[in-house]
Amino acid sequence: MASIGVGWAFNQNGLPLIEEELGKIVTDDPSVVEASLDKYGEVVYPNETSVLQRIELLDKCFSHDTVEEIIDSVECEAGRTKDAWCISTLKRLKEVSPLSLKVSLRSVSLSLSWKHV
Repeated sequence: MASIGVGWAFNQNGLPLIEEELGKIVTDDPSVVEASLDKYGEVVYPNETSVLQRIELLDKCFSHDTVEEIIDSVECEAGRTKDAWCISTLKRLKEVSPLSLKVSLRSVSLSLSWKHV
């Protein structure tokens, strides 16, 4: 199982077993559900181009409150490291509508502040 804070990934062949296991649960306690899912997890080693290899960089650049701060941060990293991913990301950020970036950032920020049930 690979967890990146958004969901889990499972081998599709094990899905019937997972469904059966979850069907036996008689509680809505999230820790019980998570423990059941963990039984079917797999160790995943992401390749070097995976976003998981850049998680610290993503946190550093995209944890800001405004689009302008995010772009400045990516620009700084692109200049400092000459990293191809930073350079291409910066190019894409500058090509798209600033309004759409701001709406997207606001949507993500609001969703992260919601209490998840």
